[in-house]
Amino acid sequence: RTGLFGDESKIVQRAPDILFIEQNLNLLKPGIGRLAIVVPYQIVSGPQTMFVRQWILRHAEILSVIDLPPETFQPHTGTKASLLVLRRRKNPLKTIDLSKDEKIFMSTPKWIGHDRRGNPTYKKSEDGSITDQILTDFPIVEKDFNDYLKNLSLVNKSSISFVIDPIKISNDQHLRLDARYYKSHINNQEHFSEKKKTGWKYVQIKDVVQNIFYPGRFTRNYVNNEVDSIPFLGGTNISQLLLRTEKRIGINSSKIDELRVKEGWILITRSGSVGIVSTVPAAWSGYAFSEHVIRIVPDDNKLSADYLFAFLKTKYAQEIIARGVYGSVIDEITPEYIGKLEIPVPKDEKAFKQIINLIRTGEKERQKSIANLNLGIDLLEKTLSI
Repeated sequence: RTGLFGDESKIVQRAPDILFIEQNLNLLKPGIGRLAIVVPYQIVSGPQTMFVRQWILRHAEILSVIDLPPETFQPHTGTKASLLVLRRRKNPLKTIDLSKDEKIFMSTPKWIGHDRRGNPTYKKSEDGSITDQILTDFPIVEKDFNDYLKNLSLVNKSSISFVIDPIKISNDQHLRLDARYYKSHINNQEHFSEKKKTGWKYVQIKDVVQNIFYPGRFTRNYVNNEVDSIPFLGGTNISQLLLRTEKRIGINSSKIDELRVKEGWILITRSGSVGIVSTVPAAWSGYAFSEHVIRIVPDDNKLSADYLFAFLKTKYAQEIIARGVYGSVIDEITPEYIGKLEIPVPKDEKAFKQIINLIRTGEKERQKSIANLNLGIDLLEKTLSI
């Protein structure tokens, strides 16, 4: 993989799912042959598989992308996948110039007709009773696609299907192909199109904070000695008011400085249940959090940490965070993606300060609640031990 596209004169070992894509495209007649193929979500979205997408875009034109519901292959496997429809190019592109390609049909159906255990799921009537109709929105996808074929647009625009210009893919840093990524972008762009014109200024998170990072993997050597150790917590803990855990790591553990968090930092879960956001109250300062949690070190001289926290908790921000998720089995997101997230900041100073003051008051009350909960539980435990 030397250079932009890799040295194709070398034979390099690759996983079977990647070789399968290559072989299927090689079987097609140049300029005509089409392929419909189900591929793991990691291939269409992950940063590590960008070289695969580069190869696909050079050798094939993307006709459509359908992100399959997570339950599609359950209960046999939890792997998430997308359906790609491709047409082999007459000649491979020397650069990824998609300006002459047709528009791309994309869809994000929610229901496949069965749950994660493989049991059939049925539609509900307006009164909440179960009907005998299988719950699936693939007939909508089929209708949307037929509309698209007639005039390369959607006659009756549904909530799950849309059309994009292929240039959007070539302009994306990671050349992502997943439909969910572009759907969220379209929705949020439409939602904020008017507000972008007046009343707001926009900044990227990386430009208004000191740092965004998470520690690398390390060997977790748990200890029982409370004197020379600190609590060790995971992503599920950051949404809790009261943190109590039996897991502790020694203060001399490797990466201890990276693992510890400080008061005022902002935490975001980056894998599993992606996008849970919390600040670090004084009660958590010095605790260790796992590598599954992204740390944002605010810079109040550039943007109030309280405003940044408030924004990350909004539905708008959560949709954008969800847009950046990749991974076929475990959802993940990167600090780099969070850093490029654009924040709308109101130019109205009064409104800006009002938001900050409300969040700041809430955080102070949260700290009081944590202190009182700890005192109450400690008192009860002492009373029970008498």
